[in-house]
Amino acid sequence: MTKLKTFQLKGKINEVTFSKRTSDIKKTLLELKPDFVYTDTYFTLSTGTGAKKIITERKLNLVQSKRLFNNEDVMDVFIQNLTQEYA
Repeated sequence: MTKLKTFQLKGKINEVTFSKRTSDIKKTLLELKPDFVYTDTYFTLSTGTGAKKIITERKLNLVQSKRLFNNEDVMDVFIQNLTQEYA
């Protein structure tokens, strides 16, 4: 049995900040999906502790943020890009 990697996902959507522990990033993003995006969006993904901690940060402008939440293909590419350092 393989253990799923757990991530700490922090973000800011429409000036509302959140912090979630998750092993399924896409499911978590879909749960946090706002009705409408008004501002730039920020995400920080991290895993591990101490010297083995890996942190990835992304900023999406307003247009990119809207695409992220309205198109699952864009979300899949975003998640793949966000997690490429963790493979």
